[in-house]
Amino acid sequence: MALACWKGVCSCLRPQSSFQDYYTAAGDKQLGEGSFSTVFVATCKSTGLQRAVKKILRSGLTARISADIQNGIDNEFRLTMASDHPNINKLSQRFEDQRYIYLVMELCSGGELCEGIVEADCFTEHQAAILMRQVCSTLSYMHGRGVCHRDIKPEHYLFVRKGPLDSTPLKLIDFGLSCCFQPGEVLREPVGTALYVAPEVLKEAYGSACDLWSFGVIVYLILGGSHPFNGDSAKQVAKSVRKGRFSLDDSCWQVISDDAKDLIHRLLEKDAQTRITAAQAQDHVWLRPGASNSNCADLGPEVIGRLRTFCAESRHARTLCAKEPAGVPTLAELMGSRQC
Repeated sequence: MALACWKGVCSCLRPQSSFQDYYTAAGDKQLGEGSFSTVFVATCKSTGLQRAVKKILRSGLTARISADIQNGIDNEFRLTMASDHPNINKLSQRFEDQRYIYLVMELCSGGELCEGIVEADCFTEHQAAILMRQVCSTLSYMHGRGVCHRDIKPEHYLFVRKGPLDSTPLKLIDFGLSCCFQPGEVLREPVGTALYVAPEVLKEAYGSACDLWSFGVIVYLILGGSHPFNGDSAKQVAKSVRKGRFSLDDSCWQVISDDAKDLIHRLLEKDAQTRITAAQAQDHVWLRPGASNSNCADLGPEVIGRLRTFCAESRHARTLCAKEPAGVPTLAELMGSRQC
């Protein structure tokens, strides 16, 4: 069965229709690969438009993994179809057969956030502020509608196309770990990505402020070229996150404005209760549209070199996860204490 969605209105396609009835895979244009899925380019037979398609394995899996995947897909489809924001990539169609689930979405051909930065001729703090304004806008929109993403990271922000950094839109993807919440509700499930997870998530008592911590890590990463909380293993990263201590003393931070540093401190506030909110961050002087408080000088080859290394390591890690999913620990396992 397939469900077609156009401009937020859902309608059933003809009974027993399949993905192959409506789309043709575009040769070897594979965009990505996960433990149980691949993302590729397909062309709509009726319109000729190209779309990105996530093909997710549903057969031959354990009952728990299959249920987790199905819940994540249902969650992502429901939340993205209810969203209407220029920086959120909305799913448009869903097809299912006995072996696979196909999710059809807008094709973003410009690459991931950090990859786009690395490919640019130069990168300035001013351009970083423009990009981060888009990221913050998605968080403010989601939180205002009672949705917590819970896996904010640079790999989940894609450029719509190749082009200038300061005029090419970003799109947020992958709502598989997102959830709805009520004001004051305490979330308990330890989910996310170790390098971007907030300390309160590791304590299994958190709220939407966890997304702002992840946002702070991204701002730190693209301005300094490295993560604020590092370690030789995921458990060491989690230990560093729990401490919540980071440094802006490296030489690369000497050219960064005080306004940018102030925002980072407010986002990476260990106490979630006093951490800046998405709405407050949107109004921060560094992110405010038209503000000229960011540096227009090139951040330099050192920062770009670090980002290039990060991109290569990130791609390598995801390749290993795709090939050996059973050996990849969950966030709960990395916490080294309570298990989910």
